Amino acid sequence: MVAIVTFINGTLGLGTGFTSGGVLIEPPSSAGYVRQSSVTMSNFTAGTGYNDAQVNFGVPAVAWGSLTSWALFDGNGNQVFVGALLNTIQGNTGQNVMVPVGYISLTLAPAAG
Repeated sequence: MVAIVTFINGTLGLGTGFTSGGVLIEPPSSAGYVRQSSVTMSNFTAGTGYNDAQVNFGVPAVAWGSLTSWALFDGNGNQVFVGALLNTIQGNTGQNVMVPVGYISLTLAPAAG
């Protein structure tokens, strides 16, 4: 069986880490940062899948810093899933920021019961 998870009506955010409360620390919108939609995770093996397409975040107006973390948000802006990027992505001024295929991993476990 092949599992494919498409996050519908949700968005992907990148950040420099998490607050002590576990909330993603995102670059400010004034720096040109916008969460992105259309994230599909597939090719699950042993419960873990990876983003199967590149996600383009555009060009920062002001540097976003070293992006190490990600979060998926539902349609209401609630943080639903979080994780660390496979490798750090630099959010440099004037350079396109994109998440390559396989940089975001999501592990699903069977429901208890």
